Amino acid sequence: MKKENSTLSKKLAQYSAMVAPALALASISNAQVVYTDIDPDFVLTDSTSADTYGPVVVLDLNNDGANDVEFVVWSQIPITNGNVVNLAVARQYGNSGNGVLGYTNTLTATTGATVKFAYGSALNNNEVIGSGGNFWSLAATNSFGTLAWYYVVGNSNGTYGQWNNVNDKFLGVRFLSSGSIHYGWVRMDVADNPASITLKDFAFESQSDVEIKAGDTGNIGIGDINNNSNINMVAFEKEVFIAVHDVTGNQMTIAVRDMLGKTLISQTTKENSVRMNLNNLSNGLYLVTANKGGVEKTIKVSIR
Repeated sequence: MKKENSTLSKKLAQYSAMVAPALALASISNAQVVYTDIDPDFVLTDSTSADTYGPVVVLDLNNDGANDVEFVVWSQIPITNGNVVNLAVARQYGNSGNGVLGYTNTLTATTGATVKFAYGSALNNNEVIGSGGNFWSLAATNSFGTLAWYYVVGNSNGTYGQWNNVNDKFLGVRFLSSGSIHYGWVRMDVADNPASITLKDFAFESQSDVEIKAGDTGNIGIGDINNNSNINMVAFEKEVFIAVHDVTGNQMTIAVRDMLGKTLISQTTKENSVRMNLNNLSNGLYLVTANKGGVEKTIKVSIR
């Protein structure tokens, strides 16, 4: 029996932010890359409870209510012939077409049985994650997915996997949403003794079956809260661009609030195109709302 860590899932909802290339105001379009910064970083270590498999952290990359990838750390696990190992594990959640980019290794046990181990690749910045990659699934390998395998006792070979004591590497992932394939990455540190996984940030490509490069966060932080097509809003660095069309009313009201609902900026204009500067705001997440003639749109803006 495994248990999921819901704390991180709830926390990540606070940090979700859409990102897209910077566009001219006349050609604002929907975001393509969705980026989430986990702040502060989330460190996963082995469970101190009696749970055999330790606490499992799950990520729902696109916040659609379906988990996509899971992580777990096991320490001091006795296996055969007196060996004791530490494991850092990442694997797709369920067998619904989700997958982890990596490779497999097939071994033959002394009993003659064949065992296939699955490993996640430790990607460098700008490596491509897409349809050309090898995404293994647990259904095919019948095993857990290893990041780092460390022999604490009993094997002179020491360690296996590409994630043994590495920092700022990327895990490539594939997941299904509404029947469409999407690709993404998760940036992590992994230690093997004591075993731990540090989750730092992640992103995915919102277009179906379109590749993403490891580390790609896009250029801006923006997320639609209510997607009203009559008001186009896009953010780039510390500026928000707003364009209104086919909306009646003499004035547009614009408000910037923090995530606790406190209004930090409020202004009214008769213009249909506005460029708002957010230089005076500290790094963090904010809600920007534009309202004209009762038509309203809110986006989430990440300032870094």
